[in-house]
Amino acid sequence: MDEDETYQRLTGLSAMIQQVYLPLMESRTETRLHMEKFVRQISISLQQAYGNVTIKVPYVPPNLTDEEICRNRSLIEEYQNTIVSD
Repeated sequence: MDEDETYQRLTGLSAMIQQVYLPLMESRTETRLHMEKFVRQISISLQQAYGNVTIKVPYVPPNLTDEEICRNRSLIEEYQNTIVSD
């Protein structure tokens, strides 16, 4: 099995779990959590094996205090988007 086939099978498995099995697991919370964790692990493995992982670090002006940073909504949103991005 070559790398492209492995990649396709893993992305297919991830999609099947997300689109078919997870919706069926609404009442089985613990099982659903384990399946969601497995899907995340597949995604991380694919990124490590096949993709470039880049992290965009927001620029913070050096003259701002911690309080000023906390009050700066656009900067906080930028940080949140960096942390939560897919």
